[in-house]
Amino acid sequence: MNTEKDLTALDDIFVLKTLMPAEQADKFIQALKTAGAYFKQTVVEDTIKRTISAWKGLPYANENSPTTAPDNIAWLHYYTPSEDWFITRRFFDIRDGEILCKPMFYAAMIGGHKYADVAYGHFMLADIKSRNARLNLYWTPMPVCDALRNI
Repeated sequence: MNTEKDLTALDDIFVLKTLMPAEQADKFIQALKTAGAYFKQTVVEDTIKRTISAWKGLPYANENSPTTAPDNIAWLHYYTPSEDWFITRRFFDIRDGEILCKPMFYAAMIGGHKYADVAYGHFMLADIKSRNARLNLYWTPMPVCDALRNI
């Protein structure tokens, strides 16, 4: 029998799976299924809590928020060997296992030189995933200007 707590955990896993590229999500779910109790408690659950907490803190884009301010918080981080995306706003929500609205982020994208090649803009989640960008599961939300110094 599912309790409300169980349903919340399943919804959190759905959110993670939606945010991750397919390959990363498959590996994460496999680790979740096969991990021992200690690993699940200390690593997997901590990763889920950290990422879901960042997701919940991620504000919605609207006309009143200065989306290109350097002190915007980078709530989520996607990366490839040559590019990074610091997610500062969202245009969609995930509730009850369904994606609502457009799966799009407002982000700072960095390619090459981390100070010279920063471009703010709208990025479709599918486009970020199609570049084989991985969701940084150990990311701590911080201002974009600090994130640029730390990558």
